Amino acid sequence: MIEEPVVIIGAGVAGLAAAYELVKNDVPVLVLEAQKEAGGLAGSMIIGDEKIDRYYHFICGNDNNLFELIKEIGLSSYLYWSESRTGYFQKKKIYPFSCPVDLARFDVLPLIDRFKFGANVLECRFRKRWDDLDKITAIEWLEKKIGKKACSMIWEPLLREKFGKYYKEISAAWIWHRINRVASSRRHIWQREKLGYLNGGTETLVKRLIEFISEKGGLVKTGREVVAIIIDEMGYVKGVRLADGTIQPTSAVISTVPAPELVRLLEYTDCIDPLAVQGMKGIPYINIICVAMVLKKKITDYFWLNVNAEDIPFSGIIEYSNLNKEFGKKESHLIYIPFYVAEDDPLWNTPNEQIIEMCISALGRIQPEFTPEWVREIVVCRDKDVQPICGIDFRKKMLSVCGHIGRLYITDSSRLYPEDRTISGMVWLGREAAMCVIRQCGWI
Repeated sequence: MIEEPVVIIGAGVAGLAAAYELVKNDVPVLVLEAQKEAGGLAGSMIIGDEKIDRYYHFICGNDNNLFELIKEIGLSSYLYWSESRTGYFQKKKIYPFSCPVDLARFDVLPLIDRFKFGANVLECRFRKRWDDLDKITAIEWLEKKIGKKACSMIWEPLLREKFGKYYKEISAAWIWHRINRVASSRRHIWQREKLGYLNGGTETLVKRLIEFISEKGGLVKTGREVVAIIIDEMGYVKGVRLADGTIQPTSAVISTVPAPELVRLLEYTDCIDPLAVQGMKGIPYINIICVAMVLKKKITDYFWLNVNAEDIPFSGIIEYSNLNKEFGKKESHLIYIPFYVAEDDPLWNTPNEQIIEMCISALGRIQPEFTPEWVREIVVCRDKDVQPICGIDFRKKMLSVCGHIGRLYITDSSRLYPEDRTISGMVWLGREAAMCVIRQCGWI
């Protein structure tokens, strides 16, 4: 039996789910997280006197991998559901856009385009195969299905919000799955979606996983940055080097960092086949800037407001307190304004103060009654390489969980394609990698 622990790089949801699966099977585990707190993109932060998620997360009706996990660790009672409302800001007006009745009243589009839009959503809801959608861009496919005007008015804002300057490159398979996932949260065609959240936010999940891992003898260490993965002359992982120079021997490594970061961890390794990193370099990523605001009053009645206006610098507002009503009870209203930007986008290097000023100015054009006095607290979060650019033929670029390096296992979020990066998806990636370790390293 191998005695060295499995090292997991990153204590986000994928890393903790992998550690959970390993300790359940009596495998020694060491989770190393560079940041001071665990959670990664599912981590939390203090804003005023509130503890909130750093980024917005919601749960859909088909997030089965998450449901299975929270049942196993006793969190089912923490899962709440709420009717979700979607709106579109078009031509200085907010239109409800949550159900077929709203679509019928969306008179900025011709009736025939509204019909085509509804038919396309229905088709996506029940469609199972997506192979052909990997060969065509989302824009091209949507224009054929619902027309150019409907595509530019309804779907382009979402694609711009999620992929920045790359939005025209995204495959139709990605947008199909996005439509399918949200539509699956509607029990009946005439109903609005019901979306879920965990009481206490994603921190509830993170804390419970760490508790379970610790109870089973696993270790989760924060503030411990891995700077290199060490490979032996046979091409197998044998350890990791930390920022303080420490070498940690290991029987296997599960990497939960995005592909560009994994390439950097392997940069000074000579004992690997060039093919091992070639695939990782072929996946472009985009960064995120997200402005979180706690307000005295709500901006709208909608959870998700898509914005399509040239004088507004963002494409969407996620008013989380309209999903999680606990915030409203405290007379606090929480919104997120995301910007997905490339590394070379000037916005990435724009100071937080300017981004905040830009957002506050734009909110007044959406909600005329809004004033800066509504703002109680503001925090700006930034993270690199959070979203893979899923272009056409992306299926060929997806990384294998095992890759070309012995005992290195990869949970890069590109492996979820065509699914979007979700909490449920990261749970699946982590547990899948753990089971590969268990099978291949002789623990079963």
